[in-house]
Amino acid sequence: MNRLHRHTGILAWLLWVTWNLAAQGNPSLSNAVPRHNLVIPVPSALPHYGWTTPNTRYDYVGRSPLGYEVLLETGSGTVVARIPFRDEWGRVSVDSSEFDIRIAPGTVNARIPVPLSSGAVILYRDQPYPAFRDEDGRIIVQYTLRNFTTNLPVAESNVRFPVVPATNDIPSTNPAITFTTAEPVPPAAAPAVVEVATPAPSTETPVVVPKPAPVPVPPAKPLAGRRNHAGIGATVTVSSTHATEANEGPPDALVDGMLTTRWSSEYTEPQHVILTFPKPIPARQINLFWETASAVRYAISTSIDGTTWQAQPPVTKQVPAEPRTDEIPLTRTPITAIRIDLLTRINPNWGFSLYEVEVLE
Repeated sequence: MNRLHRHTGILAWLLWVTWNLAAQGNPSLSNAVPRHNLVIPVPSALPHYGWTTPNTRYDYVGRSPLGYEVLLETGSGTVVARIPFRDEWGRVSVDSSEFDIRIAPGTVNARIPVPLSSGAVILYRDQPYPAFRDEDGRIIVQYTLRNFTTNLPVAESNVRFPVVPATNDIPSTNPAITFTTAEPVPPAAAPAVVEVATPAPSTETPVVVPKPAPVPVPPAKPLAGRRNHAGIGATVTVSSTHATEANEGPPDALVDGMLTTRWSSEYTEPQHVILTFPKPIPARQINLFWETASAVRYAISTSIDGTTWQAQPPVTKQVPAEPRTDEIPLTRTPITAIRIDLLTRINPNWGFSLYEVEVLE
């Protein structure tokens, strides 16, 4: 029996060597089939990915350890972006069709504005994908979904090569998955790959995928239509304006209803913003759409006559330097003005920057 096993092993090794030599002589490998679910980051040249637009459906790529991977249409084409599972307040960011089991063709529906980031694609276990070997000997999978196509380097140990018809259809079931670190793809220029293994009874401690560091370049808001709210058209008075960076505009950008423009202060503190309305507004809430250069301490005051101010307790935040939305409840008392005193910057080298001050009745 041992001799039979030894002979079988030698035969398998010879077959592997024969295939490998043939593959090196012919760059076409026909189809590569992942041995596990693989999550592969897809870089792009975009400096930022914007924000999700509420009640907008995004084509669903898959679910990675960090969020929902979706297709995002931009001015330069289609890219893969990531919607985090929850915003900084813990609110669920999307309604996902993944719970309908059948993912393709699927979508996720954005529930609230959250910043998007660069995303990843999922290569599903036992699904064949067109592949070839490049000049450096790496295995390259040709991935296509809807109108998005890209080439993805994968570690040879993560795939096998049966000759079967290629398809990008995603399985009709969505298996429960756990995440471990896969082998790196030689050479080092290939992107890192996260291997996803189907859970099995085991006593091993699962590998925890760390949260990525905040992107240093602040994402802009989505290229959405105008947001109608009671503050549009208000007279805006500010303590200073800085308008030399990308997307920075005049103070009126704070109440133009557009999520692609912003106001920034000079790089000092304190600063202030005053909105004066043409008629009293029974405001129930204001939403502050912060750019990365946010305030970690500020105070809101309201006035019924534009002269006497009713101050609320200062707001203090312990948050990372990234875009966020603060929701400030008010009392519905008719007011003619709102004052925002910006007291402490999140970074002493920056000013304060807001995309929009949204006033809700």
